[in-house]
Amino acid sequence: MNRKVFKMAAAVMASLMVAGAYLPSVEVLASENSEGYFLDIGSVSKVYVTTAAMQLVDQGLIDLDSPVTDYIPEFTMADERYHDITVRMLMNHTSGLMGSVYSESFSFGYSSPGYNDRVFEILKTSRLKADPGSYYCYCNDGFTLLEIIIERVSGMSYTDYVLTNICEPLGLTSTGTMYSVDDMGRQIPVYMNGARLAPECCRILGSGGILSTSEEVAIFGSSFYFGNEILLSDEAKAEMGRYYGGLEGSGLGWDIVSLEDYEDAGVTVWIKGGDTFLQHASLVVAPEEDISVAVLSSGGSSTIDQDMALEILDIALEERGLVVEHPEEEIPDVVDQIPSEYLQYEGLYCNSEGIIRISFPEGRYMLYESVTSEGGFEGQLMYTTEGNFVAMSGDVDSGNAIVASPLFTLSFEESGDDVLVVQDGSSYALRKVDENIVSSDIQSAWDARSGSSYYLVSSPYNDIFYAVGYRTTLTTSADAPGYVNGYTIIDSDTAMNMVGIPGMASRDISDIEITTVDGHEYLTSVDQGFTYIREDAIPLFTSDITSVALTSGEASWYRLEDMHDVSITLDLPEDTSCYVYDENGNVVYTSFMVDYGNTVPLPECGMIVFIGDTGSEVGIRR
Repeated sequence: MNRKVFKMAAAVMASLMVAGAYLPSVEVLASENSEGYFLDIGSVSKVYVTTAAMQLVDQGLIDLDSPVTDYIPEFTMADERYHDITVRMLMNHTSGLMGSVYSESFSFGYSSPGYNDRVFEILKTSRLKADPGSYYCYCNDGFTLLEIIIERVSGMSYTDYVLTNICEPLGLTSTGTMYSVDDMGRQIPVYMNGARLAPECCRILGSGGILSTSEEVAIFGSSFYFGNEILLSDEAKAEMGRYYGGLEGSGLGWDIVSLEDYEDAGVTVWIKGGDTFLQHASLVVAPEEDISVAVLSSGGSSTIDQDMALEILDIALEERGLVVEHPEEEIPDVVDQIPSEYLQYEGLYCNSEGIIRISFPEGRYMLYESVTSEGGFEGQLMYTTEGNFVAMSGDVDSGNAIVASPLFTLSFEESGDDVLVVQDGSSYALRKVDENIVSSDIQSAWDARSGSSYYLVSSPYNDIFYAVGYRTTLTTSADAPGYVNGYTIIDSDTAMNMVGIPGMASRDISDIEITTVDGHEYLTSVDQGFTYIREDAIPLFTSDITSVALTSGEASWYRLEDMHDVSITLDLPEDTSCYVYDENGNVVYTSFMVDYGNTVPLPECGMIVFIGDTGSEVGIRR
């Protein structure tokens, strides 16, 4: 059997539990020594909160099919369908919630409790994107509501519940949340653009806020072996591992509860991956084989971690005489004439990011090109003898094209009145849409914003989104009237994300609203809780600026131009921060860089922002 070679710039911890014995499979694959550190395991945390809920189900205190409002009476939304959301729907991503309230969810360094109140505040004004129970679409907010249910039913804080009912029975001493850790210095170092940063902390505890080590995550995974009822009954584990159907269906808490290669070998595998912005994790459990593998990394991705975990699982299975075959994908045969029945699928398609046009030039191949997405792109795909379309490398028209590697395929599926595009036979990617004709005045209002960038102003000083999601750019096109990016234009100042695709393609969506305050235009991401200011309202950072008075909820942005050989020295009061970006939008400095100092060389062109509460003032010397 061929073994994969993993190369990535990351500190990695990997652990294997076989029939109750902990084996450190990998200590570290980087310059950082991971011993003694813990990581935030991101969405692997969803298995922990689901376990907590299923414990209460075992005790008869929670009914999976009861409405969420039975347990959280103050939970309300601006959409009466929310009454139909059940506890089970929170766990299997079928609630219909828009996705994630990201505002104030991740921070550099410790942040006080209170995120759940922010979720309630945003959900009160939010709609649902689908009827509850209608289809799977990955959703963080559902697990925040599940976390709150656990607190209401148990009478304990979620952190205390995890410590008492999960950690103590399993003997876990390095697992908890940031509210139970007494030394954040033990969190594994995280980096951005080569610079070490302050610890990355997650306030979304149920959805992504568990801190742990690979050893203890593997031990937690071993609690799902059948016959081991330390945490859950076998009935509860089986319910969590039940496949809920659909192209991208999941279990309860688990991302994957069936993998074809392993099913062919008679092996059941349950998998959950997790990514914060800088930390990553994968938990793979073979519950009938008594094998649990956990891989955690600072850097890399949960996808790489999962590949590594599955490779370790394969080795453990092989030592038991169970060989899992992973056939290599065969390069499909392509033909240069598309069957005529596919030509009806020409037109506009949407995903959460933008509008895509699909056409079939001369009926020879599929042309797939962005219309309103940030950063234009296009691709050519040829029809195959297997009945799908495969991406090509090169130019089909010139006859100089080969099947691209890795394989990327698209196919069409009709579902009721919808035409959906399926990617790689395993996930939905696009939905066909009609032109959305609006009045010329409304269209002109959005066309005037096309190409404009908007910069985050509403988040607190330590919000990580100033590093990873601080800017959004609007794009319209005459080829897709009535749309801006992936939004459907409603009026001159409102656009709604109506993507309506089952699965990951419509996760974390939001409607947007435009407002004008004191002559400055702002864009609000309604369902994620962010507000941004339009770039034309941002002043130049001139040489006479020696201080910046800060205002809560209104980050102070400046444009950098002609800053050749200019450095500034900052006097940053407590609970304030600064970020500097180059002309390509890369973070070249943040006050959360460890041991950087307070003297900052500025890029010749770019942006600088100062964030803090009203009453604080940043001093600037040149």
